[in-house]
Amino acid sequence: MIHSPCGDLNPSNSCVRDGKCTKGFPKPYNDFTIIDAKGFPVYRRRKASPIAIVKNVAVDSSWVVPYNPML
Repeated sequence: MIHSPCGDLNPSNSCVRDGKCTKGFPKPYNDFTIIDAKGFPVYRRRKASPIAIVKNVAVDSSWVVPYNPML
C-alpha cells in the first residue's frame, strides 16, 4: 500500500499538521532493518526502487506502508 503524497506535495491531506506528515512519510532510506530505541522496527528501504505515479506525483519506496498479513 502506498501512503498518499502529503506535506509540501499535498498540504490539504488529512495527515498534514504544521506542514509535515503526522505519520512520518516519506520514511528515510535504510540499508538494513533495525529496531529503534523505542522498540519499533525501522524497515529497510532501498534508494534504487521502482517509481510509481500517485495523484500525479512520483513516489518510491519511501512512501510504502509496511504490511504483514501474518501479524
